[in-house]
Amino acid sequence: MNKPHLPDEQGSLIQSFVLVEEAAHRVGRALYAFGDHALSDAVIAEVQEELAAVEHAELGDLDDEEDGNRVDEEFFEPLREQAEDERDRLL
Repeated sequence: MNKPHLPDEQGSLIQSFVLVEEAAHRVGRALYAFGDHALSDAVIAEVQEELAAVEHAELGDLDDEEDGNRVDEEFFEPLREQAEDERDRLL
């Protein structure tokens, strides 16, 4: 994401055969197109944090997982409530 493959002068684009790597290049190209350095830095920091959590989990250290779940719950709770309200309204 930091250094995405960008089209050359002729419009040719190098693509990776590794799915995850190409996905990172696509995100990098989108961030490059937005041109917002603060957004790019925030996305890159978030991805690095997630990768570090995965690496820790692979090593058996799951302490950070609880914090991540709590954040997810705090983020999704208003959406869940809104969906329930919408469901109730339709029924």
